Amino acid sequence: MDVPGLSDRLSSRAIVYSDFDNSEAIGALVTSRFFTATSAVQLPTIVVIPAVVEDVQACVRHAYDHDLDFGVLGGGHGVAGLGHTNGLLIDMTALTEVHVDTAAGITTYQTGNTIGSLDLASKDSRVYSPNGNCPQVGAGAVLHGGYGSMIKTRGLAIDNIVSYQLVTYDSKLHTVTNESESELFWGLRGAASMLGVVTKISVRHFKVDDHYGGSIVFTNVSALPRLVAWINDKGLSATNEFHVRFSVFSAPPPASVAMEVTLWGDGSAFARFGGKAAVVEGLIVAAEAPVRLNT
Repeated sequence: MDVPGLSDRLSSRAIVYSDFDNSEAIGALVTSRFFTATSAVQLPTIVVIPAVVEDVQACVRHAYDHDLDFGVLGGGHGVAGLGHTNGLLIDMTALTEVHVDTAAGITTYQTGNTIGSLDLASKDSRVYSPNGNCPQVGAGAVLHGGYGSMIKTRGLAIDNIVSYQLVTYDSKLHTVTNESESELFWGLRGAASMLGVVTKISVRHFKVDDHYGGSIVFTNVSALPRLVAWINDKGLSATNEFHVRFSVFSAPPPASVAMEVTLWGDGSAFARFGGKAAVVEGLIVAAEAPVRLNT
């Protein structure tokens, strides 16, 4: 689709939708890509899927020149709805490059990645970048924290960010570090939103021999106190390589409890339990409740 003043600024591989002739495609794309409340969804008049960073700059320039509201879509899980717009939507899906520099101890990734795709790209190098827990969530979630399995020893994801590549409102491309632009760097680490479009993030990574775990859903919420008691009795709560997060769901009935558990490292911390798999099996036995899902 040709959008006057924008299409000629984009690369040949960029994809453009406009409500002028493809409103159904826009509706289908937006409703399938946002995972926030349906009531928060707005339908943009233009959607661009950039192929290169210069396409993002072109979109921001176009929005600025035409006083057009715009939003940015990464993984689509932003509960604040900041990516929603009735103007121009920049869908980062195609920007998925990942570079693992084991010598420098830094992983650099574009913000079209999910946490899962970032982890998979780092797997062969046997390193892990602190980020979130859910593999389906966009890797851009680290802009406001990044609570993950290494938090006990490495902190939040934002504690390990080295630099951002940022397109500001005037379409200029910046490399933002604590040394080059300290206030902007501070803001991007969670102090504020809408400071620009982050297209790339560089973060410290750490050597990890193994990363084991998944999600277990129990069909009876009464399992929760038994699970917590077992974890404390075994001393797992004081084990840095052990991470667990509980969520309780009341719908659909019956109420259930979900447990996300991760065990990482060379396995020595779990040797007295018989290994990592034995820890997970111990949790399932301790729950004394039927398992609905085990992934």
